[in-house]
Amino acid sequence: MPEMLEDALKNRLERDLAPSGRVKERIWGEIQCRMNQGEIMEGVKQSLVPSESTKMRVWARILSSIEAKESIDILEKLKVILTPPPELSLHFKQRFSQSQVVPVPVRHTTFKWVVTAVLMALCVKLGPQILIAPRTAALDAVILMPTRGEVTVSVGKLWQPVAKDIELEPGTLLRTHEGEASIVFRDDSVVRLAPWTTVQVHDTQDPAFDGDSAATLTLMTGNIWVQGLIPAPIRGVRVRTDYGLVTVNEGSVSIIEGEKVAVKIWDRRARIQRGDTDIHLVSGERTELSESENLIVKRIPNAHYEELWARQNLNRDAVHRRSIAQIQRERRAAQAGILPTSILYPAKRIAEKVDVLLTFGEGAKTQKKLEHAGSRLDEAVALLDEGDTIEVQISLEAYRDALHAVATGSGDALVRALIDQSLAAEASEIAAVLPSDDTYPIKQAILEVSASIPNGSVSTADVEGVLVVDTITALINKLDEEGAIGLKSVWIDLSDHLTVLSLGESDLRPEVRKEAKMLLSEFAFLLEELSARGGVVDSEILEGVRIYLPPDNDSVPVLTEEEIMKIVQSIRERIFVFHMARSRINQLKAEFKALEGHPDQGRVLRKLRFVLPDGPEEFPLKVRKEIIRLQWERAAGTTI
Repeated sequence: MPEMLEDALKNRLERDLAPSGRVKERIWGEIQCRMNQGEIMEGVKQSLVPSESTKMRVWARILSSIEAKESIDILEKLKVILTPPPELSLHFKQRFSQSQVVPVPVRHTTFKWVVTAVLMALCVKLGPQILIAPRTAALDAVILMPTRGEVTVSVGKLWQPVAKDIELEPGTLLRTHEGEASIVFRDDSVVRLAPWTTVQVHDTQDPAFDGDSAATLTLMTGNIWVQGLIPAPIRGVRVRTDYGLVTVNEGSVSIIEGEKVAVKIWDRRARIQRGDTDIHLVSGERTELSESENLIVKRIPNAHYEELWARQNLNRDAVHRRSIAQIQRERRAAQAGILPTSILYPAKRIAEKVDVLLTFGEGAKTQKKLEHAGSRLDEAVALLDEGDTIEVQISLEAYRDALHAVATGSGDALVRALIDQSLAAEASEIAAVLPSDDTYPIKQAILEVSASIPNGSVSTADVEGVLVVDTITALINKLDEEGAIGLKSVWIDLSDHLTVLSLGESDLRPEVRKEAKMLLSEFAFLLEELSARGGVVDSEILEGVRIYLPPDNDSVPVLTEEEIMKIVQSIRERIFVFHMARSRINQLKAEFKALEGHPDQGRVLRKLRFVLPDGPEEFPLKVRKEIIRLQWERAAGTTI
């Protein structure tokens, strides 16, 4: 029954929804009409196309409208009037045929000389630009490089975030929030900003010789790390604080601005000026600047060397110095241009003379001469890459002669200033190299020329000090990286300078003497330590450097060797009771504290240095630093 109802309903729906015959015809008619629209349009097209006769009639009307019959008639009449009769034309032809053409001489000689002179002048003008490679500075600007986190600069009294490297203008305020940033100066020195630090950059110009008291930047709040790469005669990075001015030439210095200004010298030295006080601190020393006039110098505690900020930046400084030394070398070699080994080199030297000849004004001429003299240094670096040491020496000698020629007989203040500026720029562009680098003779030549200039800003003692400190630094680096292998040659070079340290009446600056002796003491300790571990050390070097070790007051043994070893073993056992690295380190510090004042403290520490194993806790390194601290404490006679 349900199936029958469903079929009936279905049939009814089909009947109701099916269109009638009339509707079907109407729909089909509309479809046919739409399908025949193409034929209709074709018929319309054929009906609109004109016939050939119609086309001819239209074209005839167009021609009649554009044809100017009257104008053509006028031109024809003018032609008839102006055309001479045949008799007159024949008469003129006969007259001209009887006349002779008189040749007029053309003087090409003057024209040739004018063209030649113009070409010669053009060659003379463009010759220096073609043959002489342009010299570029290390950096064209002071660059802010955000390292991580949020860094902002003040633009129109509004703080704007910085996400990429930007160029800094004098007076720029910048601030780190939870991030860090680095400021790279034209001389490749760098200032690193810790989180929550605010500074203002003042001086973004090229370095100049000492005498300019302008600050490089002002530390308002926070913590900065300064790495300088410029020799001391040249103005370094100058940091102004609330209580004084800190100048860093070569070395690593941290400065913290708070209620007091804490200054720590991690490498080389720094100069601190406060009112009438002017002191130099060397590596391992620290002080605090405050409203008090007295500056107390102390040693940096060993624990401070373990801080993350110090360890990170000391590693960064080592990498930065090496990379800058390589960049400085590549930069000079790239701008050397034509080398003395090329057949075109005489043309280059002639072009330099022409360039000076076409430069007017005493100052401009001096600047040109100094630029061309600097090209000899670039050529020397490029020749080093080719291995031509003889030509290197010739180029360096040519540089010396050129500088002396500019300086000799010139009393003009402007010329003197330009010479000083040139020497400062040349020194800053090679400052990162050490005696272990093959480009060091370039730096040495610049310093020696600076000292040989009459009435110059640099003395022979200044140059001697730089060479001594550089050589000792290279010795320490070589010992750290390669051990005692290859130290002999560097030590022989250093031996010639060590007599300066032993002469009390020498002109060596006190701060340089202090820094050199401190570095020699560190080198002596490292060498002694290497020898104690069984390393092969040249006996001559070891004997010559021992005199720079701080005195050891453990000359009279109180305990026997067996008793010393018992103390050392008991310390080791107490340390390794703990399983966590931090707990073991804390126990070692407690043992250091317990040993203070012990008559055999030094002997115990030296034994402990070799008993404790190396590992993540770095026990040998920590004991070594404690030994150095003890030696310096006893040498100074003060307790830190």
